[in-house]
This record gives sequence, structure tokens and C-alpha cells, in this order.
Amino acid sequence: MPDTPRRHLYDRPIGVLAVLLALMVLGGMTLPSMRINLQPEGLTAPLIWVRLSMDTESSSETLEQLTRPTEEILRALPGVDSVSSNTNGGSVRMSVMPAANITLTELTTQVSEALDNNRYRLPGNARPRIGTYSESDAPMVAAAFTPDEANGLRRA
Repeated sequence: MPDTPRRHLYDRPIGVLAVLLALMVLGGMTLPSMRINLQPEGLTAPLIWVRLSMDTESSSETLEQLTRPTEEILRALPGVDSVSSNTNGGSVRMSVMPAANITLTELTTQVSEALDNNRYRLPGNARPRIGTYSESDAPMVAAAFTPDEANGLRRA
């Protein structure tokens, strides 16, 4: 039996192109039926986010002067279920989960007033920003093209 050399995929470009074309056709056929979820799983609960920053690069200084006092202020509010924080350099990101008996709007007002009333406990250069997240919010980015718009893009 003579020893025949082995043939590799790159020796058969027509076969490789046929398989690639078949995969592209199958992908094109399934693309219209694919569902796109703009809201990731697990982000169902509404929350309030608080971001604070100060003019320092030290995480330990930020933790002592900004994170701990702010957490104490927020945890003392009656409508707060839980507070979690992340300190990095001169900035703090906090998530405040509301209790079941309070609306997001009411708690946002309480958080804003509590931070304003306890401003003396925070460094003078601390700059708080408050925002909310809930499922009823509009998605951050949504884009779609229709065939008419695509034709218009080619002509321009």
C-alpha cells in the first residue's frame, strides 16, 4: 500500500467556501427570528444610584471621609432596604435599594434631602450625583434599520 500524503482543508478551497457559504445562509435565515433582550436578566429591582467624588486619589481617605459617612446617612433613612458601595480612588458608587412600602420617587427625594441636610459631614469638595434605575426606564440605546432607510443610505 503506497503512502499517500494527507490533504488538509487549505488544499480544498472550494469545500471550505461551500461550508462557509452554507453557514452564512443559515445564519441569515435565523437572524430575523432571533429575540434581542435590551434589559439584561437580573436587573428587575428598582434602585437609586449615588455617585460621589472628591479631589483625592487615595481610596482609604475616600473610604473614611466619604463612603462611611454617606452609608450611615443613607442607612438611617426609613425607606432604605439595603445600601451597597464601591470605592475606587477619589470616587464612590452606591446602590440604594428601596423597601417594599416606598416608591422610587419618594426615596429619591429622601436621599437628596438627607445628603443636603448632612452636607457638613462630607468633605467640602464632595460632589454627589443621584439617579434612578427601574424596568420602566427607556433603554439606553436602541437602533433599527428598515429596508427603506438602508436604500436611502446607499443613494446618499
